[in-house]
Amino acid sequence: DTSAGGSQGGLMARFSTLADDSTVGILATPGSGFAFVVRNGSGQTMTSTTGGVFTAGMWVRLKRVGDTLTGFYGADGLAWTQLDTTTFTQPAQLMFGIAVASRTDSVTATGQFRSLSYVL
Repeated sequence: DTSAGGSQGGLMARFSTLADDSTVGILATPGSGFAFVVRNGSGQTMTSTTGGVFTAGMWVRLKRVGDTLTGFYGADGLAWTQLDTTTFTQPAQLMFGIAVASRTDSVTATGQFRSLSYVL
């Protein structure tokens, strides 16, 4: 739903459910592009790397290898473009999930996700 203008949707990995805990995500913004977002410590500022051009039906991928998380995007779910990567000490278990945000107070946003998979 693009009614919020800067709304985003994608995949996130979090250390906990605390609002300001460590987070890594790959997010798409309709009519814009993709953002690889990182908060590498509790209470730290969120940083982002942006790139690509988003159109409906595109894919996002978040891959973890040890303490490294990498964000990708692609048009077909087969060929991927790496947006960015981050490495920092992480717990053995992270919480992975989908994320949607309007990025505007008092405005809601909705997202549609298909073909979700989790590979160990």
